Amino acid sequence: MTLIIISAFIVVILLNAWIIWATIHRALRKNIIPYLMEKGMFFERYKWLGFFNTGDFDELTLTFGGTTASASLSIYIDVYYQSSKEQRRTTARIDTFYFFIRKVKYSSEI
Repeated sequence: MTLIIISAFIVVILLNAWIIWATIHRALRKNIIPYLMEKGMFFERYKWLGFFNTGDFDELTLTFGGTTASASLSIYIDVYYQSSKEQRRTTARIDTFYFFIRKVKYSSEI
């Protein structure tokens, strides 16, 4: 019985990690990289900030209370890009609803 509970816990963690990874790569491909190219910038890399870090956004990551379960999630990543021979960084907030990307917001003007 203990082995089943541990296995289920590991599966849930791996599934969450895969969902976050897939969402980040979809946002990069459809939103972030095209936006940078439109502004004349070049994407270099990204860094996922973790579950509780909001980067340059000054927000709470956990909310307690409420009567309905929320299926929305915000994923925060640091985006490193090249701008006129200098490397820059901004934090991007990827707002999702049931694994669909609703909006991508940047902490600073690009």
